[in-house]
Amino acid sequence: MSDQSDKIRRGTRGAALTPEDIDALNECARRLAIPIEDFALALAIDDPRSEQPLASRSIRVFLDDVDRVVLAAEEISCDHSKAVAWLRQPLVAFDGQTPLFLTAHGRATDLLEYLNSIRSGFTG
Repeated sequence: MSDQSDKIRRGTRGAALTPEDIDALNECARRLAIPIEDFALALAIDDPRSEQPLASRSIRVFLDDVDRVVLAAEEISCDHSKAVAWLRQPLVAFDGQTPLFLTAHGRATDLLEYLNSIRSGFTG
């Protein structure tokens, strides 16, 4: 088992992820140049308060949502690198949570609405 797979499994409390899930997480992390540990932390699967087991479906939804959020942020910044970096920046509007964490917790729609308001010129 690779070191990357070990990191994902530790971050997911040993959840029964398929090799395809692990590959998908690794690929997305590589493509966005985000450490795989950040994905595990954002998914908060190592959070003792989390009672939901991680499922393949939730991994796929998360990865799709990350792509949607990055594309929306890129439309505003006109810079892919800045959009990806933004994923890891705490947002005051969301009590200091990062877009990556919010996306992992099913709040991609909220982020997309937030980005849309910025794109529309909302400042307050």
